[in-house]
Amino acid sequence: MGRRLPARSPPAVCSGTVAPPRVLAVLPAFIPSTVISVVKPLVRLHRARRIRARIALEHFTRPRDLEWAEVAAFCRNSEARFARHREALLERGTPFVYDLDDNLFEIPADSEEGRSWHEPSRIAELTRYVERASLVRVYSDELRSRLAALNPRVVRVAPSLDWSLVPSEEPRRQPSRVRVVYVTSRLQDELARVFVPDLGRFLDRYGERVEVTFWGGAAVPLNRPGVRRLAQVPDYDSFLSRLGRSGFDVGLAPLVDDAFHRCKTNNKYREYGACRIAGVYSDVSVYSSCVQHERTGLLVPAREGAWLEALSRLVEDPRLRASIQEDARADVRARYSQERVEEDWLEQIERLRRAGPVAPSGVADPWPGAALANGTGDLVSRFQRAAGRLRRTGPRATLRGMYWYAHGLRTMLSLRRELSRFE
Repeated sequence: MGRRLPARSPPAVCSGTVAPPRVLAVLPAFIPSTVISVVKPLVRLHRARRIRARIALEHFTRPRDLEWAEVAAFCRNSEARFARHREALLERGTPFVYDLDDNLFEIPADSEEGRSWHEPSRIAELTRYVERASLVRVYSDELRSRLAALNPRVVRVAPSLDWSLVPSEEPRRQPSRVRVVYVTSRLQDELARVFVPDLGRFLDRYGERVEVTFWGGAAVPLNRPGVRRLAQVPDYDSFLSRLGRSGFDVGLAPLVDDAFHRCKTNNKYREYGACRIAGVYSDVSVYSSCVQHERTGLLVPAREGAWLEALSRLVEDPRLRASIQEDARADVRARYSQERVEEDWLEQIERLRRAGPVAPSGVADPWPGAALANGTGDLVSRFQRAAGRLRRTGPRATLRGMYWYAHGLRTMLSLRRELSRFE
């Protein structure tokens, strides 16, 4: 567990007023989920001097950061070797928020990512984060119901969209060609199977009248004329700004109706709508709960040929395509804002600070062998674990992990500089 931290101090008082709450976010990586849900609202609240924020990756979280915090925030954390941060906070009585936008308990196991999430130590730690959180934030009623058995303090919150990143003017379009985009951040994207057969027939039918772009890391099996690929943009703000200027006409958003995918957020509806892209969405609750069919998007049933029919309508009917683009933008603008999310975070942070210290967990080791995972093992054992990961995942995944590690370190240092300007 490392050295014992002192008990949490009461809120500081400056000149007769309570100082802004000190909030520490401890994150596994800077990915869209953590950036959208945690980093962005906390940084903006810090800039407005409504809180004092520190943001750190798990690898680089220091004992003095944990001592400093009055409230902590985690998002998708699950690795046992970093559970010491959570346990140290609980020893001090520091409340923490756990933010979760996926049902990681039931992620499909037919991919490398899924197999990783099904490791017993990760499931055990995920359970402990949810059970011991002073507040669990989720983005769907389905996930709230799933987690309620572990913790009664689960709230559904609204997702956000940072409109300052999206150009207000309509993007340039290619009048002679309808441009279709599919955005994914997955290395193995099983969801693309939902539409790939129909997409092949769509390209056969329209030829040079259409263009299809796969944007992200997945190697979607459709290599033919009319298909182009764009590399994933690690920085989410840069990605959203670029998407808003891209001039894509139609966006694809496949989903399957199972326990894992029903707990997802409507991220693609918010992004496509804000960027004036007419979305074609699987007719599942994630999208049917927010998309108005034929007004703010097209909902596609799970049957052969349905994606071809929907895409063909948007090619053949430019008026429908344009009206969906405009109506979806207006709907997303009215329903999703960064400001609302910031106010939710601030209210929750202040409520947790006022509530006072939480009861300690009383758990010394998060799981058998935790002393080794927490970094107290010898150097040889660490190399053995690294070699084991390389054998399991292969060199490509290892290099990708190294890339994201470097990206995360650069992002964290940049955030520290930015936050220091508003101290």
